[in-house]
Amino acid sequence: MDKEYKIFLIGCFITVSVIAYLLNWNFDSMADTATTLVSIAVGVYIAAASALLGSPYAKELKQITDKKRPSNTLLGTLLDYFRHAGKLGITTVIVSCLYKIPAIYNVPVIIARIGSAAAYGIFFCNILFLWLLSLTVCWLTSCSEEDNRVKYPYSCPEI
Repeated sequence: MDKEYKIFLIGCFITVSVIAYLLNWNFDSMADTATTLVSIAVGVYIAAASALLGSPYAKELKQITDKKRPSNTLLGTLLDYFRHAGKLGITTVIVSCLYKIPAIYNVPVIIARIGSAAAYGIFFCNILFLWLLSLTVCWLTSCSEEDNRVKYPYSCPEI
């Protein structure tokens, strides 16, 4: 994943976690919604990656070197984003499930607040990954020889 996106995700994680901690947001009420949304997102990631890998466009992307990471092709970069998004999604599902397990002992309030804040941060990063991947996939599908206006995150590859 590109360095600027990593920094952006870490910054957003910290910002949302701090806000959630200061406002004392309880992730327990959000865990079911987070599990549902992220499970759907992971399914979309898997379907999109499968459809992409089975398409002739993937063969063309495999031949184009990524301008930001010369050691990668555009296909490799895209699959890297899917891989990171999938790992983060599974982490969110696990954290959400942990919140729904009935506790047999009382968790100290400070630990519950920190855990809840971190869970909100992780969930927000999933939303960002969903947005980032949708932009990237839309960019890839909109690139054509006639479409010279698309410049995000790279200029369109010559295919």
